Amino acid sequence: MLLLPPLVLVAILSTSGPPAELVAAEQKQLAGVWLVVGGSWPADVQKRTRITIADGVLTIVQGEERSQLVVDLDPTTSPRHINLTKNQRVARGIYELKDDTLKLCYEVQGDAARPAAFAVTAGSEILLILRRDRTPD
Repeated sequence: MLLLPPLVLVAILSTSGPPAELVAAEQKQLAGVWLVVGGSWPADVQKRTRITIADGVLTIVQGEERSQLVVDLDPTTSPRHINLTKNQRVARGIYELKDDTLKLCYEVQGDAARPAAFAVTAGSEILLILRRDRTPD
């Protein structure tokens, strides 16, 4: 039987990420169709954009254009962390869910730091304010 010193064991446990059941519960809360109602995108882009979150994938639909990003959440941090990945490129961000409003703020430069607040400060962040679309299809 392999015995690890306590410090090694703590290091192993702390790098394992948030508990899977906590992430799954958070993904379930975020699942659905979202409309962009505010943020840093131009108003005309906001109006023609629908975002769907399902099964760990965020899909952005703008007219005929469609983009999918893999969602990685850490709901144990404050603010909560989100990573959006497409083609091995990761946009690090933060998110906040209150009732039917979801705020996302993420950086679009691969080497930029994760935003600390829901604001566009350095010019490389995107801020989106989303409202859950409860309209029946």
